[in-house]
Amino acid sequence: MGFLIMSKRFIDTNLFADEWFCELSKDGKMFFIYYFTNCDHAGILRLNKKLCKFQTDIANIDTVIKELGNTLVTIKESLYFMPKFIKFQYPNFPQSNVKQQFSAINILKSYNLWDENLNSYLTVSKELANSYDNDNDNDNVNIKGIENLKTWRNDYETYLSDCKKGYASIINDAEFMERLQKLNPKINIRSSLEMGFIAYWGSEEGWKNKKSKKSKTIDWKSTIIKTIKLNAVYY
Repeated sequence: MGFLIMSKRFIDTNLFADEWFCELSKDGKMFFIYYFTNCDHAGILRLNKKLCKFQTDIANIDTVIKELGNTLVTIKESLYFMPKFIKFQYPNFPQSNVKQQFSAINILKSYNLWDENLNSYLTVSKELANSYDNDNDNDNVNIKGIENLKTWRNDYETYLSDCKKGYASIINDAEFMERLQKLNPKINIRSSLEMGFIAYWGSEEGWKNKKSKKSKTIDWKSTIIKTIKLNAVYY
């Protein structure tokens, strides 16, 4: 008797609350999840469009690829890289505790998708329709138009998106919110957290404060909770 061995993938529980994801069409959402569950552990997929259409019933694969825009980096014809996969699969990458990240980095290096100076993967500013050739598939890829990946340190919108997710993860955790409320009976915890987000952490002032620190990542849960009393809204 044989057993089917399947790999597992991490996925952000706030995916359907993500503004970018919510704005995708139904086919766009389906393709994103299809890609996510079929690519290798570096976020790279050799796409068989006919098979994809058969398995997902997506009407037009090319239209969906165009809809995803810079979410997909074209390496070679039918070969794609999805930077968002790295963000979802390896929290705090490249300081993730997931052992597969080291193999993923080697794969990214083989496709010239890794910046040694930044110690991070690369993304693009525009569609790379002419960035591939028809040489042997084992060749390294010379990708044109690559720019440094946007991070919370160099892009306010990225910072704000991360901040929103951190804020949402707290207020949507009913058990944790109840515990906070018990510890602070005179303070309206939900309103205080909202005040802290609106008045400071969700603003450019809060962003500049975080940029002035040396930390590479932000522990949003700790950051937001520490300011409850500073932004307290009392009953």
